[in-house]
Amino acid sequence: TCGDGVEMAKELARGGLDIDPTRKARELLNAYIVRCTPPRFVRCTSRTGWHGNIFVLHDDVIGQLDSEDVFLQSERDETMGMVQAGTAADWREQVARLAAGNSRLVFTLSLAFAAPLAELANESGGFHLIGTSSAGKSTALEAAASVWGNTADYGYKWRATSNGLEGLCASRNDLLVILDELAQVDPREAGESAYLIANGQGKARASRNGTMRTPARWRVLLLSAGEISLTQHMQEAGKQSRAGQEIRLIDIAAESGAGLGLFDTLHGMESGAALSQAIKAACQRQHGTAGRAFLQQLVQQRDAVATLIRDARASFLAEDVPPSASGQVVRAASRFALVAVAGEIATTWGLTGWQEGEAMAAAVRLFNEWLSGRGGAGDAETRE
Repeated sequence: TCGDGVEMAKELARGGLDIDPTRKARELLNAYIVRCTPPRFVRCTSRTGWHGNIFVLHDDVIGQLDSEDVFLQSERDETMGMVQAGTAADWREQVARLAAGNSRLVFTLSLAFAAPLAELANESGGFHLIGTSSAGKSTALEAAASVWGNTADYGYKWRATSNGLEGLCASRNDLLVILDELAQVDPREAGESAYLIANGQGKARASRNGTMRTPARWRVLLLSAGEISLTQHMQEAGKQSRAGQEIRLIDIAAESGAGLGLFDTLHGMESGAALSQAIKAACQRQHGTAGRAFLQQLVQQRDAVATLIRDARASFLAEDVPPSASGQVVRAASRFALVAVAGEIATTWGLTGWQEGEAMAAAVRLFNEWLSGRGGAGDAETRE
């Protein structure tokens, strides 16, 4: 407002205000803005996710501050597939019902619900589904995406620059990030990309005058998929993965071992392919509603949920983790436990239709499979 007001006028015009193009009109507009004393204020943020006890989405704010409204204000198109179709009740009956009895689907849907709980649990990182092209990985990714938005637009490919991944994570703060086809990312950069996403901070960069710009920050949970693991992909470029990278992106076999690919049960359908098609079709009809219904409950019970997470993680570590487990295994177990408790909370709130304990059982099963595939509960460096 101390200049000629051109930039302010441009921004208002971009937002739809019809402004007279004359200089006098701009000067009057500038004077009006400077002297205006509004009766109320709004808080603008460029970041989705938690802001105190409210949760900001791309097109909505869940919860409300007592004294002011909050708006998401960004130069980018932040919707990125976060749209709604159908109802939460229909999503439960058409999508979540078909996941019941299938450990991988129960786990990935629970992971989607766990994303906004990550801040309460001080958790970050993700899980990587490994399997052949016909194992059903895309079905699991689309089902998880349907919790938050349109399956065609919500997920992305690993093939991206570090800047692109930073932008994606920043736009999904406190939400689920879905990345498919790990093999498409440069194997020389794959490990650092995993670190970047899990550590929640972009690269430090200089501004035009040489001072350091504030790096982008975020907290997300990641669901990834590919035909090879992060370790295998890095080895293609002659790079050795580190234990920290493996823990940040935990491998899960896409095939359940029942001879049905991803599935343990077919819910009366003739084949895994038929069930996969049914789930994908249901996700196209029903999406984006379950996550918002989850947030509506969460903002009202945030403190109670934080206590529940703490107790459930302690129980998981006491009952399902070997007493001699290394710190790496304990960190991984804590993430499995968060996914389990998220699925159980969603079930308690009537969003999944699953039996009580099903999400916990799926998480325990996959944790034990991961522990067995890893070669035990000791340090990865000692194992190598």
